[in-house]
Amino acid sequence: MQKKRTRRGSDNKNNNAKVTGRKNELIGVGLVALGLVFICGIMGLNVGFVGIYFAKFLQYFCGIGSMIPAVAFIYLGYNYIMKGTGFQLDKRSIGIGLMFVTLLSIFHHFMVPAGSEILPSELQRGGGLLGGIVLLFMRKLFGVAGAIVILGAGFVGSILLATTWSLANGIFKTQKGVEISASVAKKGVEKSAEAVKD
Repeated sequence: MQKKRTRRGSDNKNNNAKVTGRKNELIGVGLVALGLVFICGIMGLNVGFVGIYFAKFLQYFCGIGSMIPAVAFIYLGYNYIMKGTGFQLDKRSIGIGLMFVTLLSIFHHFMVPAGSEILPSELQRGGGLLGGIVLLFMRKLFGVAGAIVILGAGFVGSILLATTWSLANGIFKTQKGVEISASVAKKGVEKSAEAVKD
């Protein structure tokens, strides 16, 4: 009796795993399809009023970076299909999100003059509504010059969150490389001076 129950239990687990796997694959296919529709809409292809509506939304919300969310849908769908996992909120994903927002805001800073950050006519050619709102907030708090400094610091911080790169190690390696280059250049100058004397 116990063997039969064990077999039934294992069969049920296998069936549940298959159902879950198929469900994840269906979700993944749907997300990939949505991402492709958004990309086609952004490129100006005919994807119906729904596809065009969402493509326009992405263009106004993210501006020049509107392709990134569409590609993110495809990547998320790929994860569902191949790994059975969706979006996971961790340090790396937060870093990537912060990097995207700061890049949009920095681009908006150079493309849009002060006072026009969230004007509809400026959103698509800049960092969109997302970049515009963040930039407007930063300019209100820190001024035009201070905003770009804070955004630059935010971008560096996002890289540290999203990767294993260390700022201190990077500076140390750069310093060491400069010292080696300076030493080689100094030796070269000394050899040249000796050759001239001879």
